[in-house]
Amino acid sequence: MDDTMISCRYCGHTFPVAKGPGGGRVVCPLCEREQTVPAPPPKVRVLKNHVGVTPMKNCPKCGTESHASAVICTQCGYHWHTGKTIRLDAHTSILDILNKVALILIAAVVVGLAVKALWSIRFPAEGPGYFAPAPDRRFAEERVEPAVPVAEPTTDLPHPDGVSPREPRSREDAAEEQVRNMEARRQELAADLDRQHPMVQRGERVMLEQQGGLIHRGEFVSVRDGRVLLVDGEYRVRVSLEDLTMRSRLRCDEAYREQVIEERLRREFPDVNP
Repeated sequence: MDDTMISCRYCGHTFPVAKGPGGGRVVCPLCEREQTVPAPPPKVRVLKNHVGVTPMKNCPKCGTESHASAVICTQCGYHWHTGKTIRLDAHTSILDILNKVALILIAAVVVGLAVKALWSIRFPAEGPGYFAPAPDRRFAEERVEPAVPVAEPTTDLPHPDGVSPREPRSREDAAEEQVRNMEARRQELAADLDRQHPMVQRGERVMLEQQGGLIHRGEFVSVRDGRVLLVDGEYRVRVSLEDLTMRSRLRCDEAYREQVIEERLRREFPDVNP
């Protein structure tokens, strides 16, 4: 009988088994443990190339040609020592993990930039002369266009009696008209502020926002020494007017409202001295 010698994987004892393709179950005569008969070594054929001699072997499962020292077939995952097939995609390589981490970081950066852009649109830079959108949706937002002086119509045609139909205006008349236009514009801006940002009344429950994003809620009491006093039940909150956002300060600070109007008038009527 044609036998082959194998070694027990548990005790190392060598004993004969019948030749075959491998994969059968045998019992070691020394330690009496059952084990799998390993597959016989594949036949190695030698291929000659331009460099030298390279030993090659074929996979018994898929027939793919591999190097004689290969243990696992790169095509189907066959393991020459155990005769089993290994899933090649069972483990994720380090490169795949790094690629996924890089994609997550890029997505986080894109989302952060988008949030920053939306935040700048929602809360633009504030300063004198800027009208923020009204927080109360009951009042419609209107765009206030600056007043443009209208040029008086002139004509070069002579009058039949030799007298100009209208004498050109003097500088004093033009200055007085500019002052009248500025006063009318002042009333329009004040009306716009009253409509978009009405002044808070005593006892009215309001929500005031600081420049850092902190929000205070409570009943409005008064403004004293540059601070707003709010009462919420048993708690009292004092907030500095300078720390409030523009839209909140416009509802509490009468002097600040006048400052905003004056700044707007100086930009629209640069030639008129107040």
